[in-house]
Amino acid sequence: MLACETKLIRLDELTFRHCEGFYSKSARACTWPCSITQMDATDQMDQVYEAFVHWADVILVPPIRRGNASSLYYKMFERCNFIQNPETIAARVFLKNKVAAFIITGGQDNVQGVAGQMLTLLC
Repeated sequence: MLACETKLIRLDELTFRHCEGFYSKSARACTWPCSITQMDATDQMDQVYEAFVHWADVILVPPIRRGNASSLYYKMFERCNFIQNPETIAARVFLKNKVAAFIITGGQDNVQGVAGQMLTLLC
């Protein structure tokens, strides 16, 4: 058995705002760190950002039910645009050498579609 340090981040226990569309106003406005976390001291998405970029080697996303990711996942996903945007506008890569895993429960219904949607954040 390997000894690994783990960290559990429960999105349902974090307080964070929805994405406010700064990218649509200016691509350069959506960068690391997210401007919402800079403006709002109560916004806790910084915990997710730090874990994704600086801490985690493996990212395990919680179960998927009813053929789709949860609304909480998508709320987090929208706030993580800073991961892809710097690659597009400045050739800066934030996620390197990471492994992602998803637990998708249920039958064959839309398993590949859900996995594909979720991987867009991490690929």
